[in-house]
Amino acid sequence: MRTVVLLLLFTLVPASLLAQDDPVASFADALSTDAALRKLEQGKAITGSFDLETKPRSASIWGAIRIPASPQAIIKLIRDCPNAPRYHKKLKFCEIISSDEVGDGDDDEEILHQQLKISWFSPLLDYTFRAKYNDNAIRYTLISGDLKILQGGWNVYPDPGANSGLLVYFISIKPAAPVPLWVVTRVLQSDIIKTLQTMRELLSLKGNTWLTDE
Repeated sequence: MRTVVLLLLFTLVPASLLAQDDPVASFADALSTDAALRKLEQGKAITGSFDLETKPRSASIWGAIRIPASPQAIIKLIRDCPNAPRYHKKLKFCEIISSDEVGDGDDDEEILHQQLKISWFSPLLDYTFRAKYNDNAIRYTLISGDLKILQGGWNVYPDPGANSGLLVYFISIKPAAPVPLWVVTRVLQSDIIKTLQTMRELLSLKGNTWLTDE
């Protein structure tokens, strides 16, 4: 299992991402510990924090899960912005402001508007960001709104010989409001676990529209 995960992380990473010094490399060791591999094999989500040098400092969190669906279906679910609150419960709103699609999914770009409620005592965060799509990866960069920092994305690594993929999510975020970073980290780590597990459940349902090309 460890060998498979390491192959997924390094052998199958698109060259374009490697050239960008993919942040996943900074927490790949945590992904491949015995405890993490056992949970991934059982279909459970795992999460942790990582160091990403940003100024000012930000909360940097990652999560991962194995999903029994094709990478195309996984990406299709992630790109379904209006329905994102179905699996991301702290996300209150998501809309596509503009879209520049090449046609095959590579180098597509979208400008997205979202509203996020991190916790009951934090303000509602309203922001816009750019999403870039390349192969089996998505990258996010902040444009404007109630955040000082927002950067991150998704990587989907196809499982050789199986109709499944290893989904890895990572984000560095800092609200403009004075919310302690340790609170943001703790809340989002718990939220990522629930989000990834819900995504897995949705993509495991037979007849789900995300599993088709329609």
